[in-house]
Amino acid sequence: MKGTLQIITMHPRAFALFSEDLIRIFHKRAKQDIIYIDSTGSVVLGDKRRYAYEIVVRHPMAAKPPLTAASYFTTSHNIPSISYFISSFCHAESLL
Repeated sequence: MKGTLQIITMHPRAFALFSEDLIRIFHKRAKQDIIYIDSTGSVVLGDKRRYAYEIVVRHPMAAKPPLTAASYFTTSHNIPSISYFISSFCHAESLL
């Protein structure tokens, strides 16, 4: 796993961003705390809908904003697409 861009697909159009450092932070925080999956629809104006999904953990330092462990941007709002993102992230975590 090099870099931050981890997934690119054309059908549906999508890409995912996460890095080894963020996965390590996620791994530590997930053992102690709640993780969140956040979604936002229609992030870009136009004729095609676009969605953003994020895996978020609480910052290890108090009073700091949450950390995004992974981000996924796609034109598809369905279970197979979201499952692919989450399973790819989990697979990357298992490799560390």
